[in-house]
Amino acid sequence: MSQEERIFKLPAPPQTRHSASQGSEEIRTDDLKDTFLRKFSITPEGGHVHLKEVGVFLLVPPGALTETTEMFIGISLREEDMPPLPPCQTRASPVVVCGPHGLTFRKPVYLSFYHCISGTRQRKRGKICPESLTQNSRMDNPFYVWQSETHLNAPCQWKVLSSDSAVLTNTKCVLNVNQFCKHSLSCDSKRLSALVFGSFQPQHVPLLTLMVCCVNDIRNEVENVTTNAKESLQMEMLALEKQFHFLTCEYSESEDKESYNVSLSLDGYETEWDLRKGCHKKVNIKYVKLLKNKTEHVTYALNPKMTDELDVLDCKIQIKQEVSEDQEEDIKELTSTEFDIHWKLP
Repeated sequence: MSQEERIFKLPAPPQTRHSASQGSEEIRTDDLKDTFLRKFSITPEGGHVHLKEVGVFLLVPPGALTETTEMFIGISLREEDMPPLPPCQTRASPVVVCGPHGLTFRKPVYLSFYHCISGTRQRKRGKICPESLTQNSRMDNPFYVWQSETHLNAPCQWKVLSSDSAVLTNTKCVLNVNQFCKHSLSCDSKRLSALVFGSFQPQHVPLLTLMVCCVNDIRNEVENVTTNAKESLQMEMLALEKQFHFLTCEYSESEDKESYNVSLSLDGYETEWDLRKGCHKKVNIKYVKLLKNKTEHVTYALNPKMTDELDVLDCKIQIKQEVSEDQEEDIKELTSTEFDIHWKLP
């Protein structure tokens, strides 16, 4: 495969993996793809496990178990495991899996994981019923805590969590649970991270490629995109990531309320660069409830107008959600960001 073809393809999601640490062992499940799991044992004295790679943390207090128990935690990236979101909701966390399925504890254990819900600081919510949401409550960005009491390989049967409570900090959700199952979050408004990468090939026909990614503002998702761009695609990060907000329903210009556009536009390059045929200055990313875990991205390919003494790229990249024209200016500012790129070519 040529270098140019490779640049336009993002790597596939990670396959089943484990993290090496003292007391952990590999889970050999050949039929379990697109998961990240760790298997371990906890004694009646309690203990904790932290999967730094995916941001999942489990704390088992003393007395929660009557005997030493083997278990596992992790995340699933399988599309079939995603909750069936109601209108005006979007994915806000990975699907967190805990097992063995049905394991119960004598006292609650604490499970935490990353989320990207907007405007959360020490918020607490009990049962949330989709049918009870009103226009005013949506403005407060209600979130759903989803639970599926199913085996790791079984089809999910999602319902809104009704017995356990959830505490949200700005970046993490903390659940206290009495039984192992699957969990996930959804919301009305969330944070997205925008990242810009570039590569330059000074060949017979010089080619500069820009890749702009929009991904959930969840630490491990941002790190995965960055690692893949640098190591697999041999691209350089051209600026620090920037955040913007993604709003659903009444803010969107979409009529069907099922898909929402985020537009990316490239400007300020025209003096020294030409867009390659087939590329467009403005491109829309169409999110359909953001259920899929693939990285949403746009690529731009540019050729220099003159190859002599070409050593820098100057351009501006604007990113914004396409909200309706009658929205207030602060909403438009909240749902947009931009990059001023000044890149000295390698």
